[in-house]
Formats: sequence, C-alpha cells, structure tokens
Amino acid sequence: QGQCDAAIVAGTNLTLHPYITLQFALLGVLAADGYCRPFDKNASGYSRSEANAVILLQKAKDAKRIYAHVVNTKTNCDGYKLEGITFPSNKIQKQLLDELYSEVPYDPKDISYVEAHSTGTVVGDPEECDAIEKVFCPDRTEPLLVGSVKSNIGHSEAAAGICSVTKCVIAMQNRIIPPNINYTEPRTDVPSLLNGKLKVVDQCTPLGGPLVAVNSFGFGGANAHALLHNCTKQKIDGGYPKDDLPRLVVWSGRTIEAVDHFLDSMKGKSYDAEFYALTHNIQRSEIPKMTTKGYAIFGGRQDGTAELLYKAASNKIPKKYKLPPVTLVFGQLEGNWKATVQAFNQFPEFANGMAECLQAIKDCGFDAFDQTMQANDPIQHILWTFMAQVGVYRLLTASGVTIDQYAGYAVGQITCAYLDGVLSLHDALRVAYAHGYIIRAHHTEKSANYGSGVSSNKQLTVKLATALKPLRLQAATPKWFNPCQLKTFEMYDPKVMTTLFHTLGANEAIVLQPLNASKDVLMHFLKSLGEMFLKGHPVNLLPVYPAIQFPVSQGTAMISSLLEWDHSADWHVTNFRTTRMVDQSTSEYTISLSEQDYISGHCIDGRILIPATGYLFYVWDSFSGRMGIIPEEMPVEFSDIEFLRATTLVGDQQVTLTVDLNEVTGSFEVSEGTALVVKGRIQALTNYTPPETKHRQSDAVMMPSKDFYKELRLRGYHYGGYFKSVMESRADGSYAKIEWKYNWTALLDCILQVAIIAVDSRSLVIPTRIESIKIDPIQHKLTDQATGNEVPSYNVCFDPDLNLLQCGAIEIRGLNASTIARRLPPGVPVLESYKFHPYYPHHTMAPSSAVSTIVQTILENQATIFFTVTEIHSKTRDPIISLFGDAIGDLPLVKAHLTLLSTAKPEPIPNVTISEDKLMKQRNVLLLICENLFADDEFISDAINCLSDQGFILLRESPEYRLQDGHRRLQL
Repeated sequence: QGQCDAAIVAGTNLTLHPYITLQFALLGVLAADGYCRPFDKNASGYSRSEANAVILLQKAKDAKRIYAHVVNTKTNCDGYKLEGITFPSNKIQKQLLDELYSEVPYDPKDISYVEAHSTGTVVGDPEECDAIEKVFCPDRTEPLLVGSVKSNIGHSEAAAGICSVTKCVIAMQNRIIPPNINYTEPRTDVPSLLNGKLKVVDQCTPLGGPLVAVNSFGFGGANAHALLHNCTKQKIDGGYPKDDLPRLVVWSGRTIEAVDHFLDSMKGKSYDAEFYALTHNIQRSEIPKMTTKGYAIFGGRQDGTAELLYKAASNKIPKKYKLPPVTLVFGQLEGNWKATVQAFNQFPEFANGMAECLQAIKDCGFDAFDQTMQANDPIQHILWTFMAQVGVYRLLTASGVTIDQYAGYAVGQITCAYLDGVLSLHDALRVAYAHGYIIRAHHTEKSANYGSGVSSNKQLTVKLATALKPLRLQAATPKWFNPCQLKTFEMYDPKVMTTLFHTLGANEAIVLQPLNASKDVLMHFLKSLGEMFLKGHPVNLLPVYPAIQFPVSQGTAMISSLLEWDHSADWHVTNFRTTRMVDQSTSEYTISLSEQDYISGHCIDGRILIPATGYLFYVWDSFSGRMGIIPEEMPVEFSDIEFLRATTLVGDQQVTLTVDLNEVTGSFEVSEGTALVVKGRIQALTNYTPPETKHRQSDAVMMPSKDFYKELRLRGYHYGGYFKSVMESRADGSYAKIEWKYNWTALLDCILQVAIIAVDSRSLVIPTRIESIKIDPIQHKLTDQATGNEVPSYNVCFDPDLNLLQCGAIEIRGLNASTIARRLPPGVPVLESYKFHPYYPHHTMAPSSAVSTIVQTILENQATIFFTVTEIHSKTRDPIISLFGDAIGDLPLVKAHLTLLSTAKPEPIPNVTISEDKLMKQRNVLLLICENLFADDEFISDAINCLSDQGFILLRESPEYRLQDGHRRLQL
C-alpha cells in the first residue's frame, strides 16, 4: 500500500515467569515429558521455548539480498466456538486458505511444502491437517510435504510465526528441507497422514518447487497464512570473481573475539564475490557502538575456496576518540610500473582515472604507448607514475577516506600540484612529459633511478624552466604540505624525501603511502585501507571493487550466524525456586553463595555476611508477592527496623531465612532457624513525592571509587562486585554518585556506605537500627543521571544534621550504627633468624631458644608434619613440654601432639594431654623427654619400643652423669 519503504518484523518470547507455564499446563496443552511431537502418535502437547527472531521486509528494488518473495499474506479469526476459545476451527482455517489462493496466480497443488503450525496438541493437529488436506491435496498426484519447526525448537508462541518463516528461508537457501524430529509414527486420528496425502519430512529432503506456504495460528482463534516464493537469481561459477583482485574485508564488532571470529570463519569458505560485497555493504558507514575494528585480506584458490593472505590484530577504539588527520604521500613507482598499473586497472575507479588521463594525453599530442621507448624510459616512467597516483587518489576518495593533507617528492610533487588545483590535468601531464623528456636527454643509464643525477644540474634546470615558461600556476592551498617549484628538478633529490618523512614523523597524522612498496604494491594498498579502518576512519569498499548487481544470488552464505555478541554484562535473574505461599503469612528463602554469588562481594572483617539491605529486599519481595506484584513495581515504606544479628555465609552452605508478615499490622520478622535476625514494619507507599535532592555545601575532597573503597577497606569493609558501585564521593559523605547495576540489595547497601564514610573514625560499624526507608522504584528509575553512553547512575546526598540519606526516590532516615570489635589476626607474627649453634655450646642458652634449636634439629633429620612429643613427669623439676608446643606453633604446616605422662595429677597445661598411662603403651613418639632414667635398662627398652623410626630422646641428666658410659653400655 506504499505506507512505508521497509518494515522490521520481529517476534520475541521469553519464559520469565513460571506461573504462565503453570496456567498452560493446567489447560492441558503442555507435554509432561517436555518433548514436542507434531504429527506423532505419542504427541501430548508442546514444550514452551524462547526466541528472538527478526525479518526485514523491503521492496525488491532496494534489497541487497532476497531470501524469499512474499506473494501474499492473509489473516482471519475463528470467532465464537461452542468448544471454547482454545479450540481451533478447521472450517475457518480452510476459509482463510481459500481466500488467499483465490487472490494469487498459483494453484494450491503447485505448493511444494507447507510449514504447518502443528504443535503436537490433542485437538490442534487434526484440525489443521484436515484444512490443509482439503485445500492443497485435491488433484495432487504426489504427497504434500509438511513439517513443523516446533519439533526442533519447541513452541515459541508469540515468535513462532517468524521462526517458521526462518525455517522456510533456510530451506530455500539450501534447497533442502530440515527434518522434523520426535516423529516415529503418524497420528491415528489424522486420516491424511495415514492415507499418504500428507507426508511429514522426517529426514533431509530436497525442496521441489519455488513455492512454500506457512501456517501460523494464535491463541484464541487468530489464523495467519503466508505464501513465499524463493529467489530465482542463480549463482554463476559459485560466485568466483572474474578479476584477480584480493578481497579486503573490514569488520567492526562489540568485542575483539567477535571481530576475530567473523574474519576467521571466512577461511576455507567459498570465495564468493557477492558475499564479500555484502560485507562491504554492511561496513560502508560507521555502526554505532561497534568500536572494535579489524580487517583481513583474502585470495581465491583453484578449488573456489578462500585463502587468508593477511590478517591484522583487531583494535578497540576508545571512547571520546579523536580521529587523527590523514596525510597522503606520493613518490614514484618502484619496480615494474607496468605490472602495477595492470593490477590496479582491475579497480573500476582506477580504470576510469586512467582512461581520463589517457584521453588528456591524446589531447596533448603525446604517445603514452610509444613502442620505441624502453620500459624504464623517463618519459613513460614519469607519465605512468603520475597517472597511477591519480588513479589511486580516486580510489581513496571513492572509499570515503578523508585526506587532510597531501605531500610528495619526485613525481609525487606533480601529482600534489594537480590534486591541489595548482595545475589542470592537461598542464600536469605537460609538466610530467617535460620532466621526462629533459631527463631522458641527459640520463643515459638504463634504470629509473635518476634522482641524484638531475637535482643539482643547473643546465637541466634552465632547460626545464624554458620549456615550462608558458605554464600558468595557481596558488597552492594549505592542504599541499611543503609545495615545491615545478620548474626545477630539486624534487628528485633524495634529501627531499628524507626531510619530508622526518618532518611528517614528528606529527600525529596518519602517513598514508598507498604506492610506496618495493614488492606487492596491491597488497600494500589494501593494507593501507585496512589500517585506516583500524584507526577509526570509515572505509567504504563497495565503490572500490568491481560492482556487484544486487540482490545477490540464491545460495550466498548467510552472515547472521557469523556474528557474536557481547555477553560481558551480568544481568540479575530471578530465582523462582524460592518457596512462596501467597495464602499464608510465612515465606522461606534459601540462600547460598553458589546460587546468589553476588553476595560474595559483601565481605566485612573477613566474613561474607548477608547484607542488611538483603533482608529488607526479601521482606519487600514477600510483601509485594502477596499482592501479585513484582518488587520493581511496588512502592513500599519500612519503619522501626532493628537488625539483631548478622548471618554469615561459608562455602556451599545453605541458609534458610523465614519471613513472617502480619498482614494486618505490617509487622515483619526475619529469622534464621529459631534465631530472630531482623524485625520492623512494612506498608505500601502511596502518594509519595520524592523531595528535591539538595547538595549540602562542602569543601571536603572528592574521592574517586578507588580511594573510597580503600578507606572502607582500612575500616574492615572488603567490598567487591555489585557492592563496589560508588563511583565517587566526598570525604564527608555529603555527596556521592552510585552506579546502577540492576540489583536493589546492592544499591541500598551502597547508599548506606556513604553514611559510613561520613563517620570520622576507622572503627568497624554495622547498622543496628533504621527509623524509616521509603522506596518508590517506579519514580526512582526516572531520576537516572546518566546521559549518552554513560552507565546508569544516581546521586546520593547525606545530611548528618537530619540523619537523612536521599537517592532519587529512595529516602533513608535515622540510621543508627554500632561499633563492633575487629577480629584478631589468625596468628601472631614470628620474627626468625638463621643462627648456627655448636652441639657443645660454651654459653648458657635460654630454655625457649634451646627448645627451638632442638625442634629444628629434629625436623632437619626427620621430615614430618606431625610432631609427637611425650614427656615423663619429673618429681624434682617442672615440665618443659609447653615450650615445645610454643616452638612447634611458630612453624607453618607442622602440628604438635603433646602428652605428659604423670601419676601426680599436675595443673592443666594448655594444648597438652595429661595421661596416667605407662610408657610402654605409647607408640610412634618422635621425641621422648625424661630425667635421670638413662641408666635404667627397663626404661631404655620401653623407650626404644615407643619411639618412631629415627626418633629422639631428650635427657635431663645431672651434670655428673657421663653420657659416654651409657653409649658403651647400650652399644650405641
């Protein structure tokens, strides 16, 4: 009807709430086993699925690619039915099909495939198949192929119609119908399936004709049908280009991985000129927020596949990036200029520039193809270099590259003069010819390297000035960087080139030298375009390569499947496994770090605690749930809140919180087991107008997020993740800005953090009481301070005089916090040093030092992590086993097991087991401590039996005792 040029048609279905699934299940339309079996005997319903599907409708003359032509579409509605609103009507469906095909020049028997709506429900499939048989099967000699994409992806409900069209597009694109799954035996209540008039596609099947029909029925009796005709444009030679040009592909995406994936996926695929043209069309202009750039160059193999010739590392363009200016530098062609011109001449715009130059040469009476001239003749070399540079400039401008300046040396200065308007094309060719003619008369060497020989020759300069005397030059513009005199040969001096690049290198501009390569000039040119794209300059390659006639042919590879998304954003997902009893006053919430992992960022004094605002959110959720409303749409007011104790989360431990609500008074209690955690009151907030946020005048320093959380960390708050959302704050807490991370618990906690920072103390405080909290989530979202591409954020103001925190439509009054003691460090620091002690010291050691030396000596000889010490209690001396406990306690990873054998019942010693057992009952003792017992043979026998292998005995003998006597007696 001409109401629009194009239309984006989208279908979306997300299964976000379990209650909808429950209601469909109660209607009896869902399969209990979760399998969708269209047309199958065992079908019992469908499985719900999610989809985001989009198709573009546009006029054929504007299309770059046509997947299918829409021949006709039509809809109708069942109206009233005795069976009820959910029961389909084959009579009305047949009526819709009859009306549609009466309006098109095609007979229903010409349709090769019907994509049915079939969902596998008890009443739906028979009704639809009956209508299809009556319309499509009369006079048909072969079975009609039918299928339903719902067997493959489930029923996406509102998006199901677009999904069905997508399946048909894939079938047309590949000329193969994808098979139905979960189909083993036809339904016995569908005669058309049993008698063979309809055949379900249960394996990959060639698509016969060009016409495909699509059924889509809506809940409640809405019926729709579409007739599609495939694209008839056939691909020739697999789309292989007729030219020998490598294909440059520039691509932008949201992430480096997305760009690399797209470029890498093209390796080994069909070397199809139409496919590359589609990529050029997509990237012909800047795409917002696609800030990662990359490019690659591909060539074609003999088997028709693409070969990766070069791929550059992708580059992320930073925000607020200023494009650097571009300086185009021309010199002179090196190597075989004829091969260079021949290669570039495959670019249409280059060929047009060459044709224009050749016509101008003809007008001037020159012969650019003088067969008597050598290939390195100065006249031909200079003329063709100039013409090639003009052609390349036209290629660059056609690609949309903005040239801010141009500079040159040698022949490049003549090109710059032409580009700047100093010379017309004809005059520029005359200058080039004059330069070549005079140089040829002087230059006798058979090479094109004639710069140093002519630049200082005054006689040649006089000849050139005479030859170009009639020439009228226009004034140069600022775009020509360092213009020179065209009537001299100074431009050929190598020092000019050196000075030029030295000067350009000191600037921030991009220096583009499209023809300055000693070998593959064509690849060098394409890389130059790619590097421009990497640095943020838009590059349109459509006008560069030979034109492709759009729309592309059928079978051109799809692009959508090669795109990757940025999944770095973390979105909060509601956990519906929580038990909620709407008709009772109690709700239970099970919390664990594995399910609510964001809570791990709420770490205080080394412990992960459930946030105080987390309890309130569960109360808010329970309160709004009883009214059938989600918290984000339920304004509430808390009052008289008391926090009685904290709840710690450890590892995979699950904590169950019980929320008890009194629906009459609004009082609530949150408990963990039998322990009360939080209590207060809650009520609906009505007619609330957020007060105007006023910033209190303050000279306090503004702290960025890093400094803000460093200060909190010094106080014992080790916040992370969602709970580290304060972007900036004044040191006195009078003002702050908080990032909105779509988590109400974290937002409310960050508001309380601003009040904590206002306390001029390094003590650890936790909230114990709040007078009131007002939250209007609907109005709050309207106060978002973000603009443009900034992250969503909200301003916070704190008035210590009123003890009032304001953030958008959130108001917290009367926050009271109590100081708590910090946890002691897990161990006392140990200062150690290396000292060497002789076995027979000449000085007296302190007992603790002597014991430490003994322990370390034992561990040097017996590596173990369990140090078992047994001491036999002396009647004359105090036990020393506690000193061994202290010495072993200073050692990491070593555990002490200390036993004192005594019958005298001594005073308890910390970490020491006192036993009345005999020595003979002890086993695997590493160190045995005894006194004046070495001469007792019975003791020695028991001691050796209780010691571990390579165990030790510590003797506390009198000074008169001779140890050597004992050694000889025991033959040690």
